[in-house]
Parts: sequence; C-alpha cells; structure tokens
Amino acid sequence: MGFRAEGHPVKALVEFIDRYTIDPHIYLVVPRVRQPGRYEIFWDRENQPSRWRLRLVGDSVWERVTSEQLLGVLDSKNIDVERVEYQLRSVALAQVVFAEALTQEAESLFGAEMIARAIADHQAFLEELKQLVNRYARGTLRPIAGGGESSTIRGGHLTLVAQRTV
Repeated sequence: MGFRAEGHPVKALVEFIDRYTIDPHIYLVVPRVRQPGRYEIFWDRENQPSRWRLRLVGDSVWERVTSEQLLGVLDSKNIDVERVEYQLRSVALAQVVFAEALTQEAESLFGAEMIARAIADHQAFLEELKQLVNRYARGTLRPIAGGGESSTIRGGHLTLVAQRTV
C-alpha cells in the first residue's frame, strides 16, 4: 500500500472517464504485481455511485466500488496500477479521437463559425451560471419558483430562478 490517490494519473483518468466517456461500459483485464492472477475491471456508466466493479478472473462475485474508492482498492489487491493507467489512457484517448471526428463532422454540417458560436454560447452560459451560484452562496440572491414546466424557451426549463434579496 504505497501510493497516495491525490494527484495520481489514474485518479485524473477515472474522473475524465466518469465525465466524458460516451461508451456505456468499459472492460479491462489487468495483472497483479506481487501475486499471481489477473483482475477483471468493469465500468458501467449507469450504475451510480458504484460505477466500478472488479473481481479476480475466475471468481463469480463482483466487488462494487465508487470512483473515489477505486485507487485504494486497486492498491489493496496488488493490481498493476501502471497497467490500469495505460488501459484507461487508451480508453480516454479513444474518446478524444471520437470527439475530434464528431467536431469535424459537425463543422461540415453546420460550419466552423456556427460551431465556434455554439461553444462560446455554452461557455458564456456556464460562466453566468457560476456567477449566479456564487451570488446565491454569498446571500445576495434567493431561489423562487420559476414555473419551468410551462416555459416555451428551447434552452431549458428552470424550475427555480433567482431574485435579489433586499
């Protein structure tokens, strides 16, 4: 039990996969380092909060773990973390390649200017939302019912909106 999870490359890869992978499942087989045997590692997008499960090859029972627990469990079972990192990096890079192909196809369909504008609009929305949350946290806004179910705006259906406090 040697490494710390904070700042570990596998932790960053797990976070990337949890956030951006479009595949519904990921399956890896990795060796142990100080003992014989290999482990099966399975990721399931839909199974919150325990998206990860693992078992020794040949066992019938899976152990479910959260993304936050994964590194510690890999270490405790003497699983080759470097091999896990290599395989997860391959999965993450496959997502990047897919995203690049998607972007190229979208630019062909919509044009580069429209894609750039959509990205800029999305980033502006996220920044506005971040500022709103910060103002709410400081107590200068309070949530009120927004009636989102009757909204005709295509961009979303907010059920809470903010109102300035006095």
